[in-house]
Amino acid sequence: MLVQSKMATSMERLRVLRGLIRELRHVHKKGPVKETIAYNYLMEQYRKHQVTDQRVCRAHQELQRNAETYLCLLTSTRLQQALHDEYYGKGEKTTEETAKMLGFELPQNPPDK
Repeated sequence: MLVQSKMATSMERLRVLRGLIRELRHVHKKGPVKETIAYNYLMEQYRKHQVTDQRVCRAHQELQRNAETYLCLLTSTRLQQALHDEYYGKGEKTTEETAKMLGFELPQNPPDK
């Protein structure tokens, strides 16, 4: 049971680490993410607080919670920026543009006689 718990914890840590790296790639679009200060710091902290058979990190759960919170922050910020870019006022929209954006179609005017 203890081995299974350790494996689940390490799988969860790996999932969060991969998510953080994915979000860093979204933020740093220029060049490889491995050359950024944020990536180097992240990897350093993950290695420093790694739990092994010989060493147990007492603050492991706190660090894991902080990593999960930071991942949530990065993801939410990216998604909020995408929504802002799509819907924030780029000037006044016509009625037709607004209807199309919402998935509606305006009725056609009858031809004049």
